[in-house]
Amino acid sequence: MSSKPSSTFMKHKLSTLALGFALCGVARADFNPIALTSGSYTKDMVVEKTAPATPSGAATTASMDAGTGNTGYSWYEQGYNSGAAGTGLPTAGSTFASAAFPTHEPRSAEVLLLIPIPSLGTLRAVHGKVAAEAVPLIESVTISMHVGSEVVPLPEGSEYLGFIFARGATPEAVEAALRESHRLLEFVIE
Repeated sequence: MSSKPSSTFMKHKLSTLALGFALCGVARADFNPIALTSGSYTKDMVVEKTAPATPSGAATTASMDAGTGNTGYSWYEQGYNSGAAGTGLPTAGSTFASAAFPTHEPRSAEVLLLIPIPSLGTLRAVHGKVAAEAVPLIESVTISMHVGSEVVPLPEGSEYLGFIFARGATPEAVEAALRESHRLLEFVIE
């Protein structure tokens, strides 16, 4: 018996992952990110350093291990626990580095774009992958459909041509990089 996952199992897992991202709204080529504001959040799981000392759970509306039951442990911001000044989450909006990886720089935007199938047919060729990967902030471009494969666009189909992964300092920069990378890809479908 082999310890490696079967090809069918891996295809199923990848298809499930792709469907999950599609349902999150990431798959559209003309995607528009949703802007988040402080009003976008309906639960508070972090005790701010300026919060007054209160009985357990009174400073939050949810806890990390009990959810909205708010009966478990909570995270707190650095400065809240005066008895352990070096503990807690970094202050909101601060830049910080890892003691274990001091050369790593923090990034605030990571996005996976699923490449939609534009039309029904047979995938004959893919052009521009090297150029698409060379766009700044693009981490990888993966084409998961093989040349010769029958391709069916959503909603009738259930697969994507592949995906593009990008990381950057701002959501706007990542979005621009994804759009440019996707624009450079050409799929010949007949």
